[in-house]
Amino acid sequence: MEIYVRRARPFDAASIAAVEVTSWRATYRGLMPDPFLAQICQAEKTEVWHKNLLKHGTTGRKRASVALKDDRVLGFVRVGVAEDAEAVGLVYLLYVLPKEWGHGVGTVLMHAAMDQLHDLGVREATLWVLRGNSRARAFYENLGWYPDGQTITNEYGGVKLEALCYRRTVCGLGFEFVD
Repeated sequence: MEIYVRRARPFDAASIAAVEVTSWRATYRGLMPDPFLAQICQAEKTEVWHKNLLKHGTTGRKRASVALKDDRVLGFVRVGVAEDAEAVGLVYLLYVLPKEWGHGVGTVLMHAAMDQLHDLGVREATLWVLRGNSRARAFYENLGWYPDGQTITNEYGGVKLEALCYRRTVCGLGFEFVD
């Protein structure tokens, strides 16, 4: 069976949290301290996701989608309208299980994200990626994203890391969600 994408629902919260925690620990190993990564709580993430999915629904201003294969969540993306710029969309999060990296899951999710952003009426989108996350930076650049010069520094477990803002034009691709 092929990968398909559908809008996330509250019952997906535990699966989304599992992908997020697993991805964080793999992606940021070596960038963030191991004790910081180890203390990320999947149960807390599940609770937060459940509340957010209930609050925003499938057609709200913030939307999440999941990529599945054989009804198993492989990754997710969350998009919305940037709070500081009404006409700009934001890809808040895009995570894929590490064992699925390089198999097209992220690309499918990004296509779904572009359609969701187009549906929200934005023409341009941004996302933030850690400077040291070369794998993600290459992925985004391959899909037409480019650094716009903005940076922000945040602290993770006592380590300060710089994130770069990436930008691109939003284009609706006629993506077909399975609901």
